[in-house]
Amino acid sequence: MKFWDMLFNMGLFLLWFRFWNRPGRTAYFNPFVGVVERAGYSVVGFVRSAFPFLPDLTAALLAFLFLLAFRAVLFLYLVGTYSAEWHLGFGIVGQGLPSVVSRTFGGYFFLSLLSFGVFLFYIGSLSLIYVRPGQGTSMGHPEEALAAYASPLTRLRPEFRPFTLLASGMALTLALVAISPLSFGMFLGGPFVATVKLTVSAMLGWVASLHILLMLVMGLIIGSWVSMFSGSMGLASFCRNWLDMFLGPMRRYPIRIGMLDLSPIVFFLVLQLIAGLLQSVLQGVYDRLP
Repeated sequence: MKFWDMLFNMGLFLLWFRFWNRPGRTAYFNPFVGVVERAGYSVVGFVRSAFPFLPDLTAALLAFLFLLAFRAVLFLYLVGTYSAEWHLGFGIVGQGLPSVVSRTFGGYFFLSLLSFGVFLFYIGSLSLIYVRPGQGTSMGHPEEALAAYASPLTRLRPEFRPFTLLASGMALTLALVAISPLSFGMFLGGPFVATVKLTVSAMLGWVASLHILLMLVMGLIIGSWVSMFSGSMGLASFCRNWLDMFLGPMRRYPIRIGMLDLSPIVFFLVLQLIAGLLQSVLQGVYDRLP
C-alpha cells in the first residue's frame, strides 16, 4: 500500500504544483519544471473536457479533491476486504492506523490529506538543504525545479522558511496524535512539554528526509548505470544533473582511486552518520521528557 500511496501523492502533487506555479519562462527553459507543469495541465484539461465552463484552478481543485476521496475509498476497501494495513507515520507518531478511523470514509479522507501533507513536508525539507537563499538566477535547473516544487514554502523570506516548516511538522504530528489514542500520552506533561515533544517530532520528520535523500541518490546512481548500458542520453543527463545537486561539493571535487569515483560512497556514509546521530539525539531528548 505504500507504493500506491506514493503514486497517489505524486498525482496530487501535479495539481498542487498547478495551484502555486503559473505558466512562465521557467517552465519553457527548465525541463524538470516543464514536464510537471504539462502533466498537471493534462489532468486539468481532462476535467475541463467534461466541464468546459469551469476555470482552470477550479478544475484543478475538483481533481485534487477527487484523488483524495478516491484514495480514501480504495484504501478503505483494501483494508476491509483484504485486511491490508495502511501505515502512516511521521516523527514520533509511527504506529499503524487507529481503529477509530479504520472503517469510516471521513477518517480515511483525513488520513489521505495528512499523507499528502507529509509528502509535501519532505519536499520542503530537501528545499531547505539545496535551495540556498540569495541564489536567484545562479540556480541550476535542479535547484530551480526544487524551488518550484517546494512552493509556497520557497516563496517566503528565507529566514521564515525553517520556522514555517517546523510549524507544519508540529501540525502534522498533532493531527496524527489526535486520531491515535496510543499517542495521547504526549500531552500528559503539560503544555510546555507537549510543545517540546511536537517540536522534536517535527525535527525527526526533517531527519527522515535525509533517508529519503539517500534513496533518491541511490536511484539516480542506478539510473546512471542503466543509461551507460542502454545508451540513453536523456536518462544520463537527468541523473547527472540531479546528482550534481545532491552530491554538492563531492561532485565538484570527487574522491577518486584511479578511475573509481568514491564520492557517492563517502556521501552515503557521511549522510547516514549524520542522520543516525541526529535521530539518536532527538529520540534521547524525547525519551527523557515526562
